[in-house]
Amino acid sequence: MSEWNVCPKQPPITLDRSSHLAWLALSGYPQLAADTILNREIRGKLRNVLGDAIRQLSLKFVQDPGCRERCFEALVELGLNLIGIEKRRVGFSDEEAEGALRIVVKALKRWESLDRGREGYQEWKPEHEAGIPNAAMAVVKRLLGDMKKVLLGNSMVARLAEEIEKALDEEDLMASFMISAKKAIRENIYYRIVDEGISKLGNDSATGLRWVRHLGAVQV
Repeated sequence: MSEWNVCPKQPPITLDRSSHLAWLALSGYPQLAADTILNREIRGKLRNVLGDAIRQLSLKFVQDPGCRERCFEALVELGLNLIGIEKRRVGFSDEEAEGALRIVVKALKRWESLDRGREGYQEWKPEHEAGIPNAAMAVVKRLLGDMKKVLLGNSMVARLAEEIEKALDEEDLMASFMISAKKAIRENIYYRIVDEGISKLGNDSATGLRWVRHLGAVQV
C-alpha cells in the first residue's frame, strides 16, 4: 500500500482533465491520478491529455524536489494502466496506448536524470549522493516491497515483483522497471487468458488487487 492517501477530502480545483490528473498526483493520490485516464471519453485524446499533465508535473518536479516521489509514482501507475488489460476495457487502440506509454517512459527517464543530479540539478538533501536517484529508487523499492507482502510473499503478485526486480538496471531504473513490468504482465498466463477472450477472472482478495487488475481480474 502506498504511503499516500486513497481519496482527496477536498473537491478538485479544476475540471480540466490534464490539470485534474496533475492535481491528484501532487496532492498525494497517485493511483487515483493514474485512473483518471480510464475513461472512454479520453479515447483519441490520450496523448494530448497525458502530455499536458506531464508538462505541469515536470514544472513542479524541478521547482519542488519534495514532490518528486509523488510525480514518479503517479506516472508509473499510469504506465501500468497502459500496460495492463485496462487499456483494452477502456477501448484505447494499441497505437494510442503504446504511444502514450512511450511518452510516460520518456518523462520518467528525464525525471530520473534530474533526480540523479544531472542537467543542472542541485542537491536538496544532506544525505543525497551524486548520481543516486533518491526519489526514483524510493518509489521502486516501495512498489516492489508492497507486492512482496501479498500473502506473505507466497503469491503470484510477489512472484511478479521478483521477476521485475531481476531485470532492473540501476543505471536506468525507471525505464527498466516499466520494461520489465510490461514483460511480466503481458507474458503472464492470466493476462493472456483474458486478453485472448478465453475466460474471465475474479479475485476475492483486497491485497494485491491493483496488480491482478492489470492482469485482467475483477473484484468479486
